[in-house]
Amino acid sequence: MGFFNKLKHMKLDGQKELTINKDVVDYTRPKKIAIPIKHLALEDFTVHVKEGDYVKIGTKLATGNDHIKLPLFSSVSGTVATTEKRDHVSLRKSSHIIIENDFKDEKELLFEPKEDSLLFSDTEIKDHMKNAGILGLGGSGTPTFTKFRNTKNVTSILINGVEDEPFISADEYNMGKFPELLIKGAVTLMKAADAEECVIVVKKSKKAIYEEILLFSKEYRGVKVITVPDIYPMGSERSLIKRIWGKTYKTIPIEAGVISLNVSTVIEAARTFASGLPLYERVITLAGNGFAQSTNVKVRVGTILSDVISEIGGYATDLPKTARLIHGGPMMGTPIITDDLSVTSASNGFVCIVGNDEPEAPCSRCGACTNHCPQGLQPMQIARYFKLKDKTALKSLGAGNCIECGLCSFVCPSFINVADSCKKGKVLALQK
Repeated sequence: MGFFNKLKHMKLDGQKELTINKDVVDYTRPKKIAIPIKHLALEDFTVHVKEGDYVKIGTKLATGNDHIKLPLFSSVSGTVATTEKRDHVSLRKSSHIIIENDFKDEKELLFEPKEDSLLFSDTEIKDHMKNAGILGLGGSGTPTFTKFRNTKNVTSILINGVEDEPFISADEYNMGKFPELLIKGAVTLMKAADAEECVIVVKKSKKAIYEEILLFSKEYRGVKVITVPDIYPMGSERSLIKRIWGKTYKTIPIEAGVISLNVSTVIEAARTFASGLPLYERVITLAGNGFAQSTNVKVRVGTILSDVISEIGGYATDLPKTARLIHGGPMMGTPIITDDLSVTSASNGFVCIVGNDEPEAPCSRCGACTNHCPQGLQPMQIARYFKLKDKTALKSLGAGNCIECGLCSFVCPSFINVADSCKKGKVLALQK
């Protein structure tokens, strides 16, 4: 606990009240979808469909050619129109499969579902996760089955429902709406990992959600529901694992005996086990003063973002040039330059903010970035040695432990984009 007391975590203005108390907008009948033939850095896929083919919800469109073999699926029934290059949330153009929706919602099962997912064997659970392409819905996009490939030393599963990124409230909506699915998914994934316990974490300020989840968890041994302070960046898996178990790790949580999962990922896994279908729709947040309104929206994977924005009323009138459109939240998200791109499986939200465009000033050596770093790093030093491309210095500074929370830039009085250099320095430090 002393680890946290020494550092200046912050209570951010989350502004989640803009969305969480509203009804979710249902936009699950797009005229067309565009499924990226890409996932994270992988663009080498074998495509299984061609122009003119009829597909259903759940039809496999492509399979990755790396060791993970990630499958991509159609989220509507209809006809494959073409394959074309389009903008992607990664800021690089990539090939997309365009499907025209026939609005019949015909479905193609991947496997025979079971209402009680605990009737699946541990091997079947892992296979179904892999074959259904379940992945991290909190923004990481990591294929979930990869975390279960070697569970020999796993003792605990962490289910992260903290969602401390400002504006984004998709996880909070899912927890409040589907607490029973969350618990079903949790105990099923405990079985897959042969874990001793499962710890579900929510913010202390979300009392009603905590009590609802706790109610459904009581009949299952080993499932715990705990709360943490509403401070940023408490939701990072490194911070949570340190706080709950007092453990640290070098690269991934499994080194500490923990499998870390996003709460929406677990809910979606439970839904897949019960339906036999892959992830084909999800809730995303659209929020910020740059939109005509802020709300959560249920969309099909592959829906064009501009269509979703139009559905909620478009942008605010007289949008200035200082407006920023961000994939994800304002602290850890990625600025994007167009809305003519697809909502991916891993997209938890988009934020449009109108703010001041302050010029960068020289570093005043105030130490704010160091004082606020939850990992105890020296962000400006990391930024300096990243510019020098000094991998040895970056490793000694612990750049590989950066959790990319963005606090260093947020607190900088000189408006220096320290976080961007730290993210890039982390990549360099982790290179072999």
